[in-house]
Amino acid sequence: MQFFKLTKFTCSELLQKLILADKETPGESWNEVHFLTDLPGKWDFSVYSLNDQSELVAFLICSLKKRNYLHIHRFVVIQKFRRKGIGSCMLNYIKDVSRKNGVSTIGLKVYKHNQTAITFYIRNGFRMGEVINDNIMMTFNF
Repeated sequence: MQFFKLTKFTCSELLQKLILADKETPGESWNEVHFLTDLPGKWDFSVYSLNDQSELVAFLICSLKKRNYLHIHRFVVIQKFRRKGIGSCMLNYIKDVSRKNGVSTIGLKVYKHNQTAITFYIRNGFRMGEVINDNIMMTFNF
């Protein structure tokens, strides 16, 4: 599986596909402003994947909250491509890039009723933290 850096340009090119894919996941959906907002490290760490037919397969959007803390804002594998190991591959890729860039913790929020996602993150080494409103904070430490 090949992953490409999600730049602001590619994000704007893929915008409608990203918005549509984002609506497949439980919880709050993003709009154009969310996708295109500049955040520290966003265009350095965020990635996406396409299949051989140039269909969007998955994307992961993240930013640096601190020099050594990467926060995953959005992580979506398109429904028809799930359960094929793509999500774990993409997460491992981000872990590798993060470690090489001095990140010691990766964090994210997951909707508390999205048991599939919670199980996925635990299986990939994340630990559950505090519950804030309808979200569970999860972290992975190197």
